[in-house]
Amino acid sequence: MTAQRRPRSVLAALGRALPRIAGAALGLALARADGGALSAVGITVFVLSVMTNPARWWHHVLTGARHEAPPPVEFSEAGVCSVELQSSGARPVEVLKALREVTGAGLADARAAIENAPAMIAERLSEGSARRVRDRVERAGATAAVVTRGDS
Repeated sequence: MTAQRRPRSVLAALGRALPRIAGAALGLALARADGGALSAVGITVFVLSVMTNPARWWHHVLTGARHEAPPPVEFSEAGVCSVELQSSGARPVEVLKALREVTGAGLADARAAIENAPAMIAERLSEGSARRVRDRVERAGATAAVVTRGDS
């Protein structure tokens, strides 16, 4: 999990929360209207404003792409090592979850790596990060190896 950046002041926090607050207020106002369709729209606006991040939603609407989270720092220190997924083992769903966790990849990319094994799943990592990626993927049931740039 990635830690969220703390706002430097109460005003900054309010500024970041303002779109959600405004959406929730608008949704509640529309939901109280006597019209059936207008009421349904109001409830939908309220739920979307509370349940989603407006910036991520708008990014998805404009580009069609999902907002992917970067991998945790412990799995992404720069270096000269790579991690190769050799086989997914008997629990491919657990391996898929582990791949998404350590690489920050989307569902389609992680699934493609599992189906196309052997495949490189992480590159240009420090030796420690590469070992942590390999260990996490192996705990999920896969077989993986750390490869340095000199090796092939």
